[in-house]
Amino acid sequence: MSRYERLKSADLMRVQNARKILKTIHVEKGIYRKMLAARTNLAAQTVTNIITILIDKGIVLEQPLNTSGKGRNPFSLEINYSGFYIISIKAEGCFMEVYLNGLDGKVYFQEGVQISQDKDALAILKGLLHNLYEKCGSQYKASAVVISVTGIVNEKEAVVIESEGLNWHQFSIAGELAYLNIPVFVLNDVNLIAHYENANQTDDMNFMLVRVDQGVGSAMIIDRHVVYSTNRVSGEFGHVKVMRPKETVRCFCGRKNCITQFISRNSLSRRLDMPYEEIKAAVAAGEARAVETVTEIGSLVAQKLSDLVVLLDLDRIVLFGEVIEDFKEYIYPGLRNDLQQDLTYWVRFNNLEIKTYDDFPQICSQYLMSYYFSNENDLQFLWDSFL
Repeated sequence: MSRYERLKSADLMRVQNARKILKTIHVEKGIYRKMLAARTNLAAQTVTNIITILIDKGIVLEQPLNTSGKGRNPFSLEINYSGFYIISIKAEGCFMEVYLNGLDGKVYFQEGVQISQDKDALAILKGLLHNLYEKCGSQYKASAVVISVTGIVNEKEAVVIESEGLNWHQFSIAGELAYLNIPVFVLNDVNLIAHYENANQTDDMNFMLVRVDQGVGSAMIIDRHVVYSTNRVSGEFGHVKVMRPKETVRCFCGRKNCITQFISRNSLSRRLDMPYEEIKAAVAAGEARAVETVTEIGSLVAQKLSDLVVLLDLDRIVLFGEVIEDFKEYIYPGLRNDLQQDLTYWVRFNNLEIKTYDDFPQICSQYLMSYYFSNENDLQFLWDSFL
């Protein structure tokens, strides 16, 4: 039985009302008390009582709302995001980075290290966390950990099913970090971006994200929901097959000719037999074979993407990752042209985007806020002092 199942009905109602009020303030920036009562359908006195406690505890801020009308100006309400801190962790195949940041995205600690497969990624992670707590733990109390992992993740159980670069297999990060005594959220790296994009889009759109980096990752958002499946591998675009009659490459997943074996950073190095940084220099110098290989990326994925556009009625596709950013002028034009030619006239898809996601702490903060305001059973981890 959870803490909230043991609450008396009056206390449970108070918790639910507080959550409703906080969610409304989070969504409607600059809202004031009278409007808040109308939006939540709560009595004005109930709103006043809860807001008073939230302000006293520093959870909500209230300040005059500038208006040009006569009479007393109302006071706008906003959540004091800077009063709450989270640990944001980026765990990739060759790099690990740890932040301590506020829910407003402000960073108070940042440290990252290069890693390799022969290193113990868990030991490196715990070392970074030790440094964080040594420098900031007494001043800033973290309320949760959000971890982004390249690989297949059971996000519900906070278990990494498979991350080749980190050498984590059926690996419980939540169990390993239980000593922190705060909730641990573990997400596939592209799913985390998908939640961020979903929270910030204004239209009801079906869309897909594809990351081309050391490997290939993807996620799909259908009807405003990030798509998940029983086996945790929905949206694994990197492991659909391309037709390569003159070349057969076995993928680490056990299949042959997966897309990730032809367009990822690692596969480019294999195909051109040179380090990735040298490939960038060769392309910049106009070396024919290198230019042809990176330009081919668009044609390799166009047909598969166009099939998904038709099948799922996608409105947009967002491409990102190091390979996309480094070679966008070679990949984007051909891919866009092939997509347009391969789609029927009644499919109105015309939104192929290339984006960068540089503000990782803000992405983690956005995810945590969205999670808090959409899960009835996890009310305590941020505002436990009030609830």
